[in-house]
Amino acid sequence: MGLYSERYWSRNSGVFIILVAFLLIFLPWFAVDQELFRNESILAVGAMEYSPLSLIVTAHGVPDLNTAPLFPFATSILGKFTGLPLEIVMRSISVFMLGAGAVLVYFAAAAQRTHHAGLVAAAFYLTPLVIMEKAVEGNPATTNAFFLLAAQLLFFYYGIRRSNWDKAWILAACCVVLAFLSGGFFMLLCFIVPMFFFRRPLSVRSKFNTLGFPVSVLLVSSVVAAWGIPIFLHQGYPVWESLLDAIFVYNSRYWLELIEFPLLLPLRLMPWTLIAWLP
Repeated sequence: MGLYSERYWSRNSGVFIILVAFLLIFLPWFAVDQELFRNESILAVGAMEYSPLSLIVTAHGVPDLNTAPLFPFATSILGKFTGLPLEIVMRSISVFMLGAGAVLVYFAAAAQRTHHAGLVAAAFYLTPLVIMEKAVEGNPATTNAFFLLAAQLLFFYYGIRRSNWDKAWILAACCVVLAFLSGGFFMLLCFIVPMFFFRRPLSVRSKFNTLGFPVSVLLVSSVVAAWGIPIFLHQGYPVWESLLDAIFVYNSRYWLELIEFPLLLPLRLMPWTLIAWLP
């Protein structure tokens, strides 16, 4: 009898393959000395000056409006604990959070489909050119992505799938708080805006008439106020002027990057744009 039996694919096998691929791709970056990338020097200075008693990051004694406190705090703690140069510590955090994100993607996709689907999803997360470029830099980009993705998946699973809105709001809010402390105000927009594109957007009262919703709003608002208000008051000029400076002055390349985005996206998603085109 020539019955075909598919080989059982365990979770441990999938995670092991992801970790091996992850190490092979990103570990060589730590085998040789690298020059400082972009804003690594500013983040390193912020980490050296950071005090655990404050949410405000400073660079040469000046409050840094663009830098949220979580990444410099983690860099400072790990730098003192390991004794490694801060640039290496920052890059290690960035690469580690990329690996954690890949494992999160694997389990999310495997839970919805199969472990094979989880492995493909994790591969897509790890291997585009834009990921290989950004993940080896000492910045909070992959940390932002991890906490934001965790917030969205928890909200989807407990809220939309299981209708436990108390748990969905509170757990998602905890991850949103960490994303905010890592990436700033833009992370709040990244979590809120996609909600309006659900099959049934958040206009149903039952989703808000739970204890978890006001608790989550209070939690997020408290953390936003604890970091945002001192930053804006320290600047010595109106809040809206601070916001405009943060958007247009400090991010002067924003509009150019917005125009370039449709052209660069297919290239930066390689190799997946080629693989998807072949069939």
